[in-house]
Amino acid sequence: MSLSYFSEEHQAVRETARKFTEKEILPYIDEWEESGGIPRELFLKAGRTGLLGMGYDEQYGGTPGDIFHAIAINEELMRAGSGGLVAGLQSLNIGLPPVHRWGSDALKQRVIPDVLAGKKLPVWPSQNLLQVLMLQVSEPVPNGLT
Repeated sequence: MSLSYFSEEHQAVRETARKFTEKEILPYIDEWEESGGIPRELFLKAGRTGLLGMGYDEQYGGTPGDIFHAIAINEELMRAGSGGLVAGLQSLNIGLPPVHRWGSDALKQRVIPDVLAGKKLPVWPSQNLLQVLMLQVSEPVPNGLT
């Protein structure tokens, strides 16, 4: 009996992330670490590869997936040895969920596709973001966010 949580589909996602890391990150990571930044182009490349959209709705440019798809991607990105790089590329998963969950359809269409494509960088949830969401919310905002 196999206890692996990773199916063939998960392994295919892992392979995509591994190839991306080997080609687009490993040759440059030391330079980026030294300079203290990630080039904008990397977000665009990650978006084109589908690494930014895992678990988000297809209608916004995402790819259906579960937590194990995300784990596979992050494990492969960590081969570069840079937690900062992974945190930067995956920061959309902090800023985007409030828009995805509570934003109006118009707000979702305006924001989510460009973030998943790497064209826009996500924002950290803040009082300003919550105020925008409250003005454009499509469902009641839960207690604690008002």
